[in-house]
Amino acid sequence: PGEFGVVQSWSGYQLADNIPAIFGRDPQRLAHNSPALTLPRVAAALRRTHTFIWFYSSTRDPMLKQNQLFARELARLQIANTFFVVPGGHTWHAWRDNAEAAILAAAKRLAHA
Repeated sequence: PGEFGVVQSWSGYQLADNIPAIFGRDPQRLAHNSPALTLPRVAAALRRTHTFIWFYSSTRDPMLKQNQLFARELARLQIANTFFVVPGGHTWHAWRDNAEAAILAAAKRLAHA
């Protein structure tokens, strides 16, 4: 919070998988890298700094359910966000098709910050 005015996730995870090669069997590091677990602790700061979260998932993306739950939690905590679902899977096709929209969404939000 306060570092970035816009946060984006393109088919990202909200709960990090416990991968020892990445997180070193450290439950605190795993939790720290799980936005869904970090959100309650930083929600007030995100609201205060007017941080905007823009994210999406695909209809066949394994992260879809996590992202839908995260969108509901952002709404409940009154954190500015846009979430949407696009057709397809967890693929470059989805990311390429939405790259321009992502850049425009960030530019628009930052221009009015």
